[in-house]
Amino acid sequence: MSYNAITNALFVGDYKTAQDLNVLNELGVTHVVACGFEKGHFPDKFVYFPVNIQDTPTSNLLAYLPRVVKFITRALCENGIVYVHCVHGQSRSCAVCIAYVMMDQQTQIKESTTKPNQQNCLQDCYNVVKTARPCMAVNPGFVKQLEVFRRMKVFQMNKEQCERSEIRTLQSSIFLQSSAYATFRLCYAKAQFYDKGIVTRFCPIDMSRCQSLYSCKRCNQNLFTDNNTVLELSVREITLLPASDYWINSSGGKEFSVASKSNYCNEAMKRILCQRENTINVEPMEWMKQSMNASIDGALICPGRCARQIGYFDWCHPDPFVSIIVMKTKVDVKPSFYSAKVK
Repeated sequence: MSYNAITNALFVGDYKTAQDLNVLNELGVTHVVACGFEKGHFPDKFVYFPVNIQDTPTSNLLAYLPRVVKFITRALCENGIVYVHCVHGQSRSCAVCIAYVMMDQQTQIKESTTKPNQQNCLQDCYNVVKTARPCMAVNPGFVKQLEVFRRMKVFQMNKEQCERSEIRTLQSSIFLQSSAYATFRLCYAKAQFYDKGIVTRFCPIDMSRCQSLYSCKRCNQNLFTDNNTVLELSVREITLLPASDYWINSSGGKEFSVASKSNYCNEAMKRILCQRENTINVEPMEWMKQSMNASIDGALICPGRCARQIGYFDWCHPDPFVSIIVMKTKVDVKPSFYSAKVK
């Protein structure tokens, strides 16, 4: 049984502590985030938020992060005390705590008159939780998702600063337009499909602040913008992310990472993804709604008059960042009116 304090009102630890009512009462716990569990051990005693995912690099943590961080923030604002746990208190629970610390830091940055280095935000918050919980070992897939979450928050802050005087449509305010948010919406859609067997949120095309517009090469139908493409970190960006010694050096971490890879069986998607340089990962767009709600995988058809296949989709792909693939040979890319206006 082990736990550590991130702050005087936020604790992280293992599942044995989560099963010990006496310890939880001694800590004054009021809210519990249960990572890897469908429900809490004492539902009549505490308010629970289950994050029911496995500790694998391909698990979809990003879909939960905005809601679980909001849960923790609200609990702390109400003078509650939060206990975050998974099985060993090393990966899932620590990743959630890092996300909360990042969100709290972004709030402080927003209220500050200085402009600290945003690039160091994830590393700094990673170190905060690592110092509090020395046995922390967040898997590399979660670290990448935390970086997407960081970029979502930075984009939201920049948007609020740049557009205070602009009148935005309701749709644009709901569907924030950036690659980070597109990545989140894809992850959210995959989690929704996993839970309910259907996807309900599809993004409209918003050309008001994009740099590039993608259209069908044959019929010139507008399809999506650069803000609707899924964020793909470069090799250099990945090497700069914080990393756990367990996952890098230990034989257990390496074996666990390999074992977590699913036996994916969609041969068409496999062949396409072998040539990633010729594909574009995209979030769910409104024009995809009809075909996607009709099946879990299949051809992606242009909504214009040519009605030809321009890609594939598969909601069962194991990578949380991959489900919708558009072939680069099927689309044209051109500067948007907004990018031309900015220049």
